[in-house]
Amino acid sequence: MTTEVTLDDTQQHDLKITANSKAGLGPMFIDISSKSAWVGEVAVNKGKDAHAFLFNLEKNPPELVSTVTLPYGNATPKTPTTAAPWIDDLLLHQKVLWMSDNEHGVLYRYDATTLNANAAATIYYESDKNPSIGKIEFGALAFQPGGAGTGPKDLLWVLDMNLPYLWAFDATQDKVMKHTYQVQLSGMGNSIQSLAYHAKTQTLWMVVQKSADGEFQLGALRATDPLPGVKYFSLDGAQSLAIHDDLLYVAGSAGQIWQIKIDSMPTKMPDPMVTLPRGAENVVGLTVDNSGYVWASNMDGKGRVYGIMPPKAGEAAGKIEVSYGLLDATAPVYPTALAWWSDDSLFVTDEAENGRLIRINPLPKVPPIDPAGRASYTLEVTPDKSDDPVIPGATFEATKGITFRAKSTKTGNPAIDALVTLSVISVDNGVKASLTEGSERSDVITASAGLVVKDFVSASDSGNGKINLVATGRGNPPPATYTGEVSVAVTDIKFVPNTSRSTPQKEVFDIPNASFAVELTPASSPKRITVTLEGPDSQNGAGNNAHFGDASSTSTEVNSKEKIDSIKAGNMAGDVIVKAEVGGVGGKSTSMTWHVVPVPTQLDVLPNNGSVHKTDWQEQFQDQPYTLKGYKIWKDPSSGAVGVPGWPLRLELDTINVLEFTPGGRILDVKTFDNGEYTLTVSNDDSSQVKFHDVGTVSITAKWNDKLDGSGAWIDGGVTKIKIGN
Repeated sequence: MTTEVTLDDTQQHDLKITANSKAGLGPMFIDISSKSAWVGEVAVNKGKDAHAFLFNLEKNPPELVSTVTLPYGNATPKTPTTAAPWIDDLLLHQKVLWMSDNEHGVLYRYDATTLNANAAATIYYESDKNPSIGKIEFGALAFQPGGAGTGPKDLLWVLDMNLPYLWAFDATQDKVMKHTYQVQLSGMGNSIQSLAYHAKTQTLWMVVQKSADGEFQLGALRATDPLPGVKYFSLDGAQSLAIHDDLLYVAGSAGQIWQIKIDSMPTKMPDPMVTLPRGAENVVGLTVDNSGYVWASNMDGKGRVYGIMPPKAGEAAGKIEVSYGLLDATAPVYPTALAWWSDDSLFVTDEAENGRLIRINPLPKVPPIDPAGRASYTLEVTPDKSDDPVIPGATFEATKGITFRAKSTKTGNPAIDALVTLSVISVDNGVKASLTEGSERSDVITASAGLVVKDFVSASDSGNGKINLVATGRGNPPPATYTGEVSVAVTDIKFVPNTSRSTPQKEVFDIPNASFAVELTPASSPKRITVTLEGPDSQNGAGNNAHFGDASSTSTEVNSKEKIDSIKAGNMAGDVIVKAEVGGVGGKSTSMTWHVVPVPTQLDVLPNNGSVHKTDWQEQFQDQPYTLKGYKIWKDPSSGAVGVPGWPLRLELDTINVLEFTPGGRILDVKTFDNGEYTLTVSNDDSSQVKFHDVGTVSITAKWNDKLDGSGAWIDGGVTKIKIGN
């Protein structure tokens, strides 16, 4: 998705050149050291002077510092009918400005050590008026410093735009009469940017005509002494060149832009990294800023400049992120040369009769970089991860969206517009998701609203795990990463063990094998489980409710089969609801009830009813419960006494001659009922817990254990004496 911007007068700043009202501007060379730019004049009327202009780039708009006039050649003296010099290319090396003329085959030199408001260049080399090989038309230039492997002389290389030759001249001289090298090519040169020198490999790259049908191809020459032959690569439509580090960028006549690695001689040509839209076929201007971002202009009369994010490492395709429509001074606009300046401006020359140098600053929608090409902004994302996994086919943050923002690193860190690349990157194998456009797209963060993403969707066949949505941008700031998690729908949730538990007040619930967890189906689900405790105090009295561990928390999160922290009873006796839940789409929940029982404080025993006849002995036990009690709130008599359920009791006979427990004989161990009472079963059949043997006196001592599991000491609760007679 390309963001289109029509520049306004706060973004596009024009400097009109008035030396020749009908002329345009073509080649441009930015000199970083002097913070200036040289620009060449083209399409000058016959009999008029052509000029090179020097601009101070620290001024906005750029300030004209010097105008250098190109003299007519000796073979083509200035007359009203003589075609003016046409500056096809220019470059500056060690304060010497070199210029090529494709009209008369002349090379110019200007010593820029001392600058004057008006100055004149000198003729460095002038070709024969009628050479035997044909008319020479000097075009693109490249400078090669002398050194090991290349010989001691600095060389000025020139590509001919009419004849199949590449020329080299001794650049240590103020004037020469003959070339140093004449390299035969398969065809003539192409455009003002069709020759580039890669110092690391000492290689000249060029675009030359392939055949008479007008097709062009890419050529490479190792510029060493002696010179080898030119190696050609099929790259139909190749036109303009730009080098950044070890990458060669080639723009084509059908809108193609290629990226070629040239740290060693390539073996084959890649596919275009991008192709500009129809109407942008004639790509002449091409430059790369210090962040590696590529800029291109099309000379189609519509005046557009394109910003291109090159491919990531290991990828082949880049992205056309932004397109700028230039303001028209007159109706057509022919953007020709492009150059990036370290204050993050883009300079464009206009070859139409507008005769202007265009400065684009700020660069709309494109996030800023510093002179070294590093990001001058930061990226952030909210939220940075999903609160809960989504099922396959669901949208991450479908309601509120994922919001990316960009902030300048300037004082105050103001929010800014920023073009970013959104990329979907899997963290775990088998996890799949995409944006509407696929796994990647360019999009715009706005200063006012950020960038809200609501189309990050997990694939219907995705597995379980994590996947990232990453925002990156020009200058490579630290990426902003949202981490989403995918989980197939949960079909079941259960506690393991799935049994109710009881514990006294202020004690930890006993768990068999100390293992208590929640299991999900499928077992591979990564969904986080929220476990909560409710009660016994519905009023949430401080300290009354059950909680996890030694803390006061009543909620915790775990994974499937992960051990849950110990659960400790609070001060109040009563029921505790233990609930486990997975939220989101396809969520499930389960719960069970645990019990906090009072700590026993007293045991009500059977009353002493005096003597009973042996035929009525059973009446002593019928409807006569033992009742174990404790305080509703631990150690708080004012809370009231309540029954203690499920607590171990022990009944002991002092003799078994009168009565006997079944089973047990002299001792009977039982547990209180849910209401805290225990009533003996007495009957004439086998279900009776008490058997009568003979008349006499018997004592029954009732005790409770000081541990719920019966492992502690027995505490006397009281004695009941029963006398059974005839």
